[in-house]
Amino acid sequence: MIFATFKPGTAPVEAVAAAVLGLLICGCGGWTPGAEVGAAGRPPALSPDYRSVTIPPNIAPLNVRVVEAGTAFHVTLEGEGGGALVVASGDGNVRFPVAPWRELLGRNRGKRLTLRVVTRGADGRATAYSPVRIEVAREEIDPVLVYRFIVPHFNVWNDIRICQRDLTGFTVEPVLRGLQFGNGCTNCHAFSAGSPRSMSIGTRGGRLPGLSSASLVLRDGELRRVKSPWGYTAWHPDGRHAAYSLNRVRQFFHGAGQQVPDVLDLDSEIVVCDVETGQVFTSPAIANPDRLETYPGWSPDGRTLYFSSAPILWTDRHRMIPDRYSEVRYDLCRVAVDLKTRRFGKVETVLSAADAGGSVLIGRVSPDGRWLVSCVCDYGCFPIYRPSSDLHLIDLSTGARRKLEEWSSPESDSYHSWSSNGRWCAFSSKRDTGVFTRTYFGYFGPDGRGAKPFVLPQEDPEFYDSCTRTFTVPELLREPIPVGSRAFGRAARSSAGASLSLPATTLGPGSAATEGASGSSRSGLQ
Repeated sequence: MIFATFKPGTAPVEAVAAAVLGLLICGCGGWTPGAEVGAAGRPPALSPDYRSVTIPPNIAPLNVRVVEAGTAFHVTLEGEGGGALVVASGDGNVRFPVAPWRELLGRNRGKRLTLRVVTRGADGRATAYSPVRIEVAREEIDPVLVYRFIVPHFNVWNDIRICQRDLTGFTVEPVLRGLQFGNGCTNCHAFSAGSPRSMSIGTRGGRLPGLSSASLVLRDGELRRVKSPWGYTAWHPDGRHAAYSLNRVRQFFHGAGQQVPDVLDLDSEIVVCDVETGQVFTSPAIANPDRLETYPGWSPDGRTLYFSSAPILWTDRHRMIPDRYSEVRYDLCRVAVDLKTRRFGKVETVLSAADAGGSVLIGRVSPDGRWLVSCVCDYGCFPIYRPSSDLHLIDLSTGARRKLEEWSSPESDSYHSWSSNGRWCAFSSKRDTGVFTRTYFGYFGPDGRGAKPFVLPQEDPEFYDSCTRTFTVPELLREPIPVGSRAFGRAARSSAGASLSLPATTLGPGSAATEGASGSSRSGLQ
C-alpha cells in the first residue's frame, strides 16, 4: 500500500488527480496515462459502510475495504476546507495514516469530506465511482469508550473482558479480564455522568476457592470490593449514590421458531446505595411486590430516577418458565427522589407499553435534560436478544415521541450511552450479521434529528469480517479510567470486602444477594 499525503490547503483537485495517476503508474502495476476510464454510475461498495455518515472531528481514521473487483485501487479523500489524502492499494484495503487524518479532520470541522474511488480491472480499464460524502460535525465525541468484549455463548463464558478504547486512535487496554480471577464473569460496568471517578464493575463466578460474586467500586481513586453483586447500575451525578437492580433471572431456549435464547425476570426491584456509609435503601415506588422494576437511570440534575416497570403476571415465582412470559411488557416510569431525606415521590408513567407498542427499556436522558432515548421491543426485558428492538426518542419538554428511524435497523439496536455534550450516542447493534453485536455511533443534532450512524473504526479494515466476539454495553467517558487492570484484578481475586445490608424487599434480604448475582451476569451477554 502506498500513501501520498498533502498538507491542508496545498492540494487542489488537479494536484490530487496527478498524484493518483502517478501512484497507479509507480505502485500498482504500471497503469499508463492513456488508460481508458469509465464511470460506474454509482458509489462504491465499502466495508464497513461509511457512505453518507456523520463523524466527530476527533475520531480515529475510517479505514475501509473497497468491495469491488479490481487489481488496483486508489482512493482520494478531499476536504471542503482544504487538504487531501491519497491511498493506493493492490487489494482494496485502505488505511489512512493517523497524523494526516487528524490534520484533515481538524481543517474540516463542520464541513464535508469527499471520498473518490477508482479501480483498475484485469483488462487494464479503469472505473471511477460516484463520490461518497462524509460529514464532519463541529462537536467532538467523548474520547474514551468502555465496553464488554465477549464470545457470544449463551450458557458458558471464557475470558470475558471489560476494555477501554481510545476513540481518537486504535489503542485498546483491558480494564478487567475474567482470566484474572479464575475465568470469572465481568459485567454491569457503570459510571457517574461520563466520569470514571465514580464507577463500578460486577464480578461473578471464577474457579478460585472461596471467591463469591461481588462489585468492584472505584471512587476518587480508591478501589474496593463490595460483597454484594449489583445488577443494572446507574450512578447518581453526585458520585456518592448508585441505584442498582436486583434480578431473579431465567434464561431458556425456544424449542422451535426463534433461533436465539430468551431471558426474563421472575422478580426484580431497585435499591439505592450510599457508597460512603454502605447503607442501602429502597421504597415501594421502585420495589413494588406486584411489579418488576429494572434499568435505573438518573436525570442530569439527580432529582429524578427513571426505570422500567412491568406487572408480574404469574403467581408461582419459582416456576422455571411462567406461561405468560411473552406477555410481559415494561412501561417507562420515573419518580422524584430526595437523597437527603431518602423520600420518594409518586411514580409517573413516561411512556406506557400500550402506547409504545412494546416493552420500553433502558431510558437514558441527554445531558441537557431535554431528550430521552430508550429501547422498544416486542416483549420482555432483554432487548439485545430481541430483533424487534429499536431506539426511540422522547422530547421531555413536549412529550413528543418517535422511533429513531435514522439509527434503527431490522436487527436488535439496544444499549445506548450519551456523550457528555449531548451530540453523540454510542449504542449496540446487530445490524451487520444478526449475531455479533457491534458498537455504533450516531450524531444527534440540536433539532432532535439523528444522522446515519457508523461502526467503531478499526485499524484493520477487515477486522469485523473475522471477529467472533461481541462489543456490548458501550459507555462513553471524558477521560480514561485512572486505575490499571492489575489493581482491578487484585480486587476481584480478594476475599475481603465490605458487606452491604440489604433491606427486606420482595426478593428477600438473603435471597436478593444470591439471585442478584445471577441477574447481573446477563448484562450485554450477547
